[in-house]
Amino acid sequence: MAATAVLVFAGKSIATAAISFMVTKAFSYLSEWHQAEGMEAVKDRLLGRLTEIQAVYVAVNLEQIDVQSGSALDQWLWRFRDAVEGAEDVLDEIDYCKLEEEAGVHNLQGDQVRNPIIKFVREKVVAKFKNHNSGRNMVVKLRKALEDLDGVAQGVCQFLQLINHFDNHPLVVHAESSYQQTSSALTATEIFGRDNEKEQIMRWLTGNLDESPNTNRANRLPVLAIIGIGGIGKSTLVQLVCKDLEGSSHFDKIVWAHVSRNTFSATRVTQKILEAITKEKPNAETLEALQQILREQLKPRKFLLILDDVWEDRERREWELLMAPFQTSQSGSRIMLTTRMQSVADIVTSVMGGTYEYLHLHGLDEDKNFMLFQKVAFEDVEAEDYAHLLPVAKKIVKKFQGCPLVTKIAGGHLKENRSAEHWDNLYSQLEQLEGKLDRIFTTVLRASYGHLPEDLQICFRYCSIFPKGYLFKKDELVKMWMGSGLIPQTRSGMERPEDIGERYLVQLTRKSFCTFVPTGYYVMHDLLHDLARNVSVGECLRLEDGGNMQGSDTVRHLWIENFSKLQPKKMKDILLFKNLRTLIIENSSEIDNDCVSALERVVEGLKGLRLLSLKRVPKFCFAKKVPNKHLRYVSLSGMQKAHGLSKLYHLQVLTADKFIAVEPQQLKKLGSLSCLRYVSYGSNGLGDFRVVGLTSLQELHNFQIQAKEGYKISSLQNLSCLRKLQMCNLQNIGNHEEVIEAKLNEKVHLKSLSLNWSVANDSPKDEDNLIIERLEPSARLEKLEIAGYYGIQFPAWINHLLLIVSLELRKCRNWAYLPPLGNLRSLKHLELQEITELIKIGKSSDFSLPPNLRTMVVEDCQNLMKLPLLPSSFGAVGNQ
Repeated sequence: MAATAVLVFAGKSIATAAISFMVTKAFSYLSEWHQAEGMEAVKDRLLGRLTEIQAVYVAVNLEQIDVQSGSALDQWLWRFRDAVEGAEDVLDEIDYCKLEEEAGVHNLQGDQVRNPIIKFVREKVVAKFKNHNSGRNMVVKLRKALEDLDGVAQGVCQFLQLINHFDNHPLVVHAESSYQQTSSALTATEIFGRDNEKEQIMRWLTGNLDESPNTNRANRLPVLAIIGIGGIGKSTLVQLVCKDLEGSSHFDKIVWAHVSRNTFSATRVTQKILEAITKEKPNAETLEALQQILREQLKPRKFLLILDDVWEDRERREWELLMAPFQTSQSGSRIMLTTRMQSVADIVTSVMGGTYEYLHLHGLDEDKNFMLFQKVAFEDVEAEDYAHLLPVAKKIVKKFQGCPLVTKIAGGHLKENRSAEHWDNLYSQLEQLEGKLDRIFTTVLRASYGHLPEDLQICFRYCSIFPKGYLFKKDELVKMWMGSGLIPQTRSGMERPEDIGERYLVQLTRKSFCTFVPTGYYVMHDLLHDLARNVSVGECLRLEDGGNMQGSDTVRHLWIENFSKLQPKKMKDILLFKNLRTLIIENSSEIDNDCVSALERVVEGLKGLRLLSLKRVPKFCFAKKVPNKHLRYVSLSGMQKAHGLSKLYHLQVLTADKFIAVEPQQLKKLGSLSCLRYVSYGSNGLGDFRVVGLTSLQELHNFQIQAKEGYKISSLQNLSCLRKLQMCNLQNIGNHEEVIEAKLNEKVHLKSLSLNWSVANDSPKDEDNLIIERLEPSARLEKLEIAGYYGIQFPAWINHLLLIVSLELRKCRNWAYLPPLGNLRSLKHLELQEITELIKIGKSSDFSLPPNLRTMVVEDCQNLMKLPLLPSSFGAVGNQ
């Protein structure tokens, strides 16, 4: 019998490469402090055991452990993981102490600290740390942590004999119901089959149905329900229909709303419908107000409303409330829904009371499904190179019963290993399942998952804590992976954790474990979300409405939804999850002060926490002594005092979803957080504070240039890691020497730059021209915005930005001429707004714009009478 999902997660969450790096780092510290005596044997044993530990991990992943042995192995794996993380925490505390010493020196030196001084200070800090009482205590803790790890690691020997005695057995798991967030945009690049079904839907949409006013179904919207199992292609089929309707005049509006299973209510679905129509969140909360807006939006229009992935089949009253505005609509309007259950279609058509039709969607025919499989599994090889695999490939695909999702994932999995033995082995496993489709789905998904690299498995499982159907933003997800400690530290330190995380997400997408949608988000299919939940049992936990607070030492990542429903006295139960590394609190409404105070005590007790995200939690405060020394990621929606933040020396991400008013004096020391990479700065976050010490910062938005020390443009001198920079109030620059000190042209990683002047000057000076010339960035810049500049001279360096993709020039009213820009061959987007004196672009009328330009916006440039020749690549122009 197969190993439990808990066991699989425990084993694969500790990568041996990461252990090796950690052990080597620990012994380098001990050697540095001359405390490694007598520990050489421990180091040799630990590093020597890693191969054996890896062998057991592989056996766990291939499910070669039976239940009897699995119970003991389960316990050992968790003990081993606890020991690894215990040693990791000690190392983290040592690094914290060093960072604390450095921050103290930085706060004393203020803006006068420069790189050579910092380097000298760090050397002194190490020496001071060695002789400090806390340093000696850390050495004792580190030696003990390594000895504990060595003791647990020796236990691997009892399990080595197990890995050769068990046959491969597919792990059979019943998929739980969940859903996938979707949109009307077609995500598949090529569609196989479904021509008949698409034609049937188009006839229903465009034909004359029985809508005679003489019938009792007058003015009731016709309903088409597409019914089929998960992964069969319902949403893709409707997306294909929407694509065919683009540009047609049959419907004034196509409205796509994805309906959540666990959050179904008339109010919430109405909000989604309105957001799909207006492209913004509705400014109303009550159902009455929302439906009044909805009626006004739809009254003059013939529309197609699509309700995708609907589950609710019991709450008839909610359905009646939801559908009330559609009972009288423009003739020719339609409602289409997709669902797995006919009971859902029955309740909707009953509520609407009009004409209806059901389309039961079955699998693709065998030939079309095999074409899909070939495209995925053999896309990069010639036909003669895989001819020997075709017989077994056809037998494998036949087992999928025409399900496109499983076919696609299986093709991606088999593409990684095109040996006949590997393919025959998968077919043998499928053959044992006797055509049970749900088990076949699970077997294929688990086989694909099992062949993911360890780091990808960890990140995939982490996603199980998110709500079902969650739309991932790439940057958001990667930062959370970083904050929770899922991105391994590289030995060289040359590769950014963001680049590693983005690579993981690309790989998961290419292997079909998540899908990129054209709106710029990533989403996980329902069956894959089920898989993530199953393999993360014991490690990741999501509690809704407070949930059952039965703590577990194994849980590392916890998301609590509707936290406000918990009583303050029950909040302390969160402390039962004593090994938490991730805590996400989400509320539908703000919680009161008693709950905030209780939550503060909980956070104070979670010593190993790496990520803390508090949504709609006002006035939260960190303890001044800050017991949470390991925190990397903090996201707040409210804060009363900020003193504790300046003690989070490991902090990498500090975000706020709105402006949080905090006394400036309390923010003063935030500028010494040298590990900080992302911060909500200025009027969109925590306000203004000195940034001179934020040497790891990747993005700085809304940086207001001021004349006082610490806020001059020269404060950016040591921020050499910046990728994005937005500066405002550039009129406050004293002289061009200050700009030179900022070293913009030396920031070779800078990709996006925004330069904003906010005060007009009717008398431009020569110094203005010198300033804008000295604002020259690195030639590697890809996006540039200049707004409000009042000088006459156009910066010559723009023509040197050969990699620039987007150029936006706004309110530079004194520019009369722009250079040709023709050598900017990478430029794809050009925007010119309110350049009121602009007369001409380029020197001659036969000059052409950049050859790869795709879009151009010209707005309020009333003196510009003629544009240069448009390049052949040109897609669109806006002239307002």
